[in-house]
Amino acid sequence: MLRIYLFGRPRIYQEPNPDEIKLTRVTQSLLAYLLLFRHRTHPRDILSAVFWGDQPQEKARNCLNTAIWRLRSSLELNGASSNPYILSTQAGEVGFNLTSPFWLDVEVFDHQVGAALATPQTEPVTLEQYLALYSGDLLESYYDDWAIREREYQRQLYLRGLSLLMETSFSLGDYAKSLEFGGKILAQDPLREEVHRHLMRTYVASGQRTLAARQYEICRAILAAELGIEPMEETKTLYESLIGTSRLPAGSSSPRGKTHRKSTVGPAMHSNGQVELDEALAQLEQVRLAFDEARARLLLAMARVERLAQDE
Repeated sequence: MLRIYLFGRPRIYQEPNPDEIKLTRVTQSLLAYLLLFRHRTHPRDILSAVFWGDQPQEKARNCLNTAIWRLRSSLELNGASSNPYILSTQAGEVGFNLTSPFWLDVEVFDHQVGAALATPQTEPVTLEQYLALYSGDLLESYYDDWAIREREYQRQLYLRGLSLLMETSFSLGDYAKSLEFGGKILAQDPLREEVHRHLMRTYVASGQRTLAARQYEICRAILAAELGIEPMEETKTLYESLIGTSRLPAGSSSPRGKTHRKSTVGPAMHSNGQVELDEALAQLEQVRLAFDEARARLLLAMARVERLAQDE
């Protein structure tokens, strides 16, 4: 059984041998490509262009042939096999043998987490078990276009799974778990202001108002450092309602919580104009959040279409 891990640092083992199979970077990259697009075979000219596109065609083809030979030599430790891992068709196309004995973390993660998101009634403990396969970004330190697209697809799948667990745990009254999942989301994307708000509500629900106030401060500090803006009006209003005070932390206070994001407008602006600016900025932030969500969904859809097209 070949056990392959592509999340985090790619690792390959052949059971029962506990030692990692060592591959060169280029053969490891080629194997990862064949695995991620494993439901089809690939013309050698395409593979040559993907991995050695900056080389003359003949040299690129020779490099590919050498890489395939090295890959087979590393995986087929016992010599020629009747069921090899790397296949070549009569037309010369190359692919990964899906009938060979192998286990792939991405395959299990993709299938199980996708199924759980399609049927939210899935037991949280089951979904958490499969999310644990995400030990790090897919193919970390690989920056080819195809790797980046697949990495973002899997990352968004991971974040959607965490969001479902965060919300489900809260509804079940398991506030500790809800906080844990929310923290994991923010570790991946600390600018998710809606997650900061969820954690604030969860802290209050669990009787930890001081930590809710601290979460607001964390949110405010991150937004200021990364984007040079203050939290949304919705977040400030939530802070006041949860903490039970009309006074915001130093640096973000204003009457009745009507603080606003920084602007270049001069201090002599009429108060009515300031209110209109506050409303416009709040609307802009809502549009930005909607755009971020739409972008994430677009990336997921684009990656899925590309993968399906490759499988045709």
